[in-house]
Amino acid sequence: MQRNVRKPMMMMSKAAVIGLGLALGAGCASMGKKGDAPIVAKDETPGALFDAGHLALKANQNENAKNLFLKGLAKEPGNRLAKTGLADAYLRLHQPVEAQGLLEPVYEEDKSDRVVLNLLGQSYQAHKETAEKGLALFEALYQENDRDELILNQLAGLYRVTKAYDKSVDMCKRILERNPDSVAALKTLSVTYFESGKYTLAETIATNVIEKGDKDPILYNNRGMIRVYKKQYLKAQPFFTKALELDAKMVEPHLNLGAIALKYRDYATAEKHFAAVLERDPVHPSANLGLGYSMGGLQKGEEAIKQLEKALGLSPDAHDAMAEITTIYKFQMADLDKALAWGNRYLEAKGGTLADSDPMKIQLDNIKMEIEGAKMAEEAMAEAAAEEEAAAAEESAEEVQSGEEPAPEGGEAAPEGGVEPGA
Repeated sequence: MQRNVRKPMMMMSKAAVIGLGLALGAGCASMGKKGDAPIVAKDETPGALFDAGHLALKANQNENAKNLFLKGLAKEPGNRLAKTGLADAYLRLHQPVEAQGLLEPVYEEDKSDRVVLNLLGQSYQAHKETAEKGLALFEALYQENDRDELILNQLAGLYRVTKAYDKSVDMCKRILERNPDSVAALKTLSVTYFESGKYTLAETIATNVIEKGDKDPILYNNRGMIRVYKKQYLKAQPFFTKALELDAKMVEPHLNLGAIALKYRDYATAEKHFAAVLERDPVHPSANLGLGYSMGGLQKGEEAIKQLEKALGLSPDAHDAMAEITTIYKFQMADLDKALAWGNRYLEAKGGTLADSDPMKIQLDNIKMEIEGAKMAEEAMAEAAAEEEAAAAEESAEEVQSGEEPAPEGGEAAPEGGVEPGA
């Protein structure tokens, strides 16, 4: 029988979900207005497909643009403008590796193409693993021309991604001295201040940029994060929601809204946001953990355990997930043996001892006592049954000794004198 379900004991730490590293992408990567008819090519020629692809980009139909460019490039693989358009679509869809694969050879063919150079820089910023490579490229270009605003902007962004925050701020200020209205520099400066913990400056500049008409989802996400750090969770939610309105595929707002929903035990909302992240990235560690906690809160015991085990495969140090599995086995599955096994795994992961402040210390003690109590109850029942059986046997023996023979099988009394009845 299933026991009363307790709410999940643990919630993902703020470091695990809220406050993930943010990437300065290729601007607002919105998916277009709802209800907009998808742009189609007038015919199946490469030129028509490419024209439709560029129109789809302008309409922020980024997935549609990608497909149009891919279809056209299958027929005319060498078209430079189409490759550039496809790379732009990849960046807007948060696929920087694919964008780099197109842009690097195109850039080598013609290093004077500033559109390609700008997109290439954005791809390096969006993919931290190659940020150092991008930094080397733009530092070399800076040596050739230290007044080129495109190069300065890319350097500012790459310094931010590589956590050289002072250099990023200095580069932004150099740009703003010459061009005080540079939205790109202001955005990078706001994000840099945010990541380096200077939240008041980050908020002021982000507000300034938005007032200039630039609706960048990253800025809204950061403004929400500033309120999270002030523990103003409910005030943060509208900013994350706005970020998703501008870019439905942006991961961070989903994670942050999911974490806030967990905090307030709105497990259905949390499940929705973490599942949205996993549609795009099935192995995202925080989203896998968050989905497991959400399922636990929704009393989906078996599903929650399976999901949390998957999350532990991705994040072996997520000890709280072990504690949550322990809790689910105890309260939802009523399986004390498995609860104890997972509780012991948690204990081992914590070095063999638990602090008095750790809720699992009491939890483990309770599980052990319940198991011991169940064993004692079984032993008592077995002892009582044995005593009852012994008493029955003793009573039967006394009846035999007193000359009262027990009735034969079948329940019929034996005839007097032992004479068989006549035929």
